[in-house]
Amino acid sequence: MSVFTLFTKGGIIMYPLLFCSFLSLAIAIERYLTYKDSKTSNEDMAKIIKVLQSEENNETKIDALGGISGDSAVIARFYLSLRGAKEDCIQSLETKVNILLNSYEEKLNFLSIIVTLSPLLGLLGTIFGMISAFSVFDLKEGQPFAITAGIGEALIATAFGLIVAIFTLILYAALKYKINQLKKSLEECCLQLLSVNK
Repeated sequence: MSVFTLFTKGGIIMYPLLFCSFLSLAIAIERYLTYKDSKTSNEDMAKIIKVLQSEENNETKIDALGGISGDSAVIARFYLSLRGAKEDCIQSLETKVNILLNSYEEKLNFLSIIVTLSPLLGLLGTIFGMISAFSVFDLKEGQPFAITAGIGEALIATAFGLIVAIFTLILYAALKYKINQLKKSLEECCLQLLSVNK
């Protein structure tokens, strides 16, 4: 039996489940590309640390960091460009880092919702299928296998809902792993920044 045949036999609830699967994939791709742009490679991180530990003035350090990509370089340039008391600079740094960390979590809540919603939609498909299955008792005699179609619809919708939930959960876990990597880079950069004499 083909996937398309299974899909059509799953009932109308299969369409919102299909939408959820496409939505989770689109969010995962968008987040992956965002994290890829935000990541600072190990080589660039070593360059950042070398620049921060140098005895040059802040303007020279900012120029040296200009060719380095990633959020760690952004944070370093931001901190070095700040003026005022060191305590105020540290507070501004914390605010900037929190803004970046919050931006990493954007749209992940949608994946969490899909993980929870998909099995519930599958369960709703089960209910629709069972209603269809037991409506056979309203039909004429001589159709002993009519009840199996509704049960099949119920099982297909439930299975598809679980598949979407598992698929989305894997994507969510992979993206959270990427976020943790980005957080570690920012933490390492901040530790180096705090050692810079302002």
